[in-house]
Amino acid sequence: LSGATPYVGGFPNVSLYVNGGQISTSQNWTSGALTFNLGSSLIIPANSTVTLTVKADITNATSSVAYTAGSASVQIGGVSNNAQGQTSNELVSVAAIAVPGNVLSVSSGAGSFSRTSGFTAVTVAPNTANVKIGSFTLQADSSEEIRVTSVEVNPAVSGSPFLITNLSNLTVKSNGVIVGTPIGNPASGTSTFSFSDIVVPANSTRTFEVFADIGGAASGSVTADMAVRYRGSVSNTTTTSSAAGVAVSSAASTLAAATKVSSSPVDQYVVGGTTFGIASFSLKTAVSGTVATVRELRFQTTGTDAIESITVGGVTAPVISGGTTTVSGLSIAISSTGTTVPVTVKFSGFQNSTTGGSLQASIGTVYVTLGHIEATSGSGSVILNTTPVNSSTMSLVASKPTVTGPSSTNGPTLTAGTVKIGEFTVAADANGKIAVATTSVVVSTSTAGTLTVSNVKLSDDNGSTALANSNTVASINSGVAFDLGFTTPYEIAAGQSKTFSIYGTVAGGSWGSSGNTSLSTALSGTLGNFKWIDAVASSTAVLTGTGIQNFGVGSYTLRN
Repeated sequence: LSGATPYVGGFPNVSLYVNGGQISTSQNWTSGALTFNLGSSLIIPANSTVTLTVKADITNATSSVAYTAGSASVQIGGVSNNAQGQTSNELVSVAAIAVPGNVLSVSSGAGSFSRTSGFTAVTVAPNTANVKIGSFTLQADSSEEIRVTSVEVNPAVSGSPFLITNLSNLTVKSNGVIVGTPIGNPASGTSTFSFSDIVVPANSTRTFEVFADIGGAASGSVTADMAVRYRGSVSNTTTTSSAAGVAVSSAASTLAAATKVSSSPVDQYVVGGTTFGIASFSLKTAVSGTVATVRELRFQTTGTDAIESITVGGVTAPVISGGTTTVSGLSIAISSTGTTVPVTVKFSGFQNSTTGGSLQASIGTVYVTLGHIEATSGSGSVILNTTPVNSSTMSLVASKPTVTGPSSTNGPTLTAGTVKIGEFTVAADANGKIAVATTSVVVSTSTAGTLTVSNVKLSDDNGSTALANSNTVASINSGVAFDLGFTTPYEIAAGQSKTFSIYGTVAGGSWGSSGNTSLSTALSGTLGNFKWIDAVASSTAVLTGTGIQNFGVGSYTLRN
């Protein structure tokens, strides 16, 4: 016996067991060795094995004091001629050299008690009921089960105007069940919650949580510390363990300014009469840990009569021309981490003479401005933010083109003479016709200054003649950008497409070894140089390629 606490010496009722059955009279041990005369109590049949166990009470020799700490071990043997053969009667020595047993640690219902992992500081709105202000875990060790008899809670408040009177209905729960009697109006200091024993089996845990209603204090915090009192079911030793809590703050929600999220559509053309997700805004509270519910958003629209309605959170409101459009009846939960809220608009349509209406010109500047957010905080008070934020700028058109360049394809073998050096395709939206006025191309060669290309044109007949009213250009060298324009814009009907072939006369230069000379043609990446006309909305207004999404600029390459 070593380091026993309290150290009073000895063990009572030391006994021997074989295969679970007692074979000796119990003896009390204080020091030295104990001798057990077994007679015929322990007979081991030939070719068999038995298990010898030594047991004792873990108290002092008079059974008046239980050990609560330390260690104990036992060894057997160390005696010669301590066994006799059943047939030969020959004396033999079993364990003539002492055999030590394992060292056992003495523990009296010891457990660990601490704040529950994962329960960290949080912020709640004033006037919030049933707030978890503390969580603690008691773990029993392997020695014995423990019985919890009471817990003490000390809810310390901090920060003006948060006072202890700001707390009510202080409650302790274990495994979701209320233990003890809730305290309606706790006083400063420690509150005790007593109850019938809660058993925590050995090697298991039990969680105790503290709840309270938080009053109307707009700032401050409460930190709930806990002490738990328990005893060992076998040792009957009583222990009190304490653990510190974390601050749970009370703070009134306020709204941060809305921001346009990066995934929102960029500036582009949109077709009239369509429904379009014009932007997504991030809405959030300004105080960490707080929550709110957005109930109303207000928008201004730019672009006269360009937008018919605005839809947010499943609620649609008609646009008031020149005024403020209010989308109310919302219920969008937000927090300090932000909630992404998509905004969808219905664009106005275009009329033309075939439907009995008048032509309407394209509208080049169309966007919405979110300028008013109204929400209710967790306490029910109304909170606002009126910092304006704009969507991207859209250009409303009756129709629009889709422009596709070659996907970096290889053309025929490069030879001298009039050859096809490039191509691109323009498609009109199904909503109406468009017209191509000018396109800008870039021609590059691998033999700058020697290979020339002249008489570049758009053609459908192997370059013999240009498309109607197409321009041609003079000799060019490597990396030259130029425009190919139409005297009269080339119309493409609604829902149709046109592939334009680019031809030129190739000459000059030292061709070198096979494959060393190349000629590449691509649409210019400067989208402003592509000119087109929204033919339904206007027969003359020229628009640029800026705003055409996924404009195709792949190159068409020839090699010798």
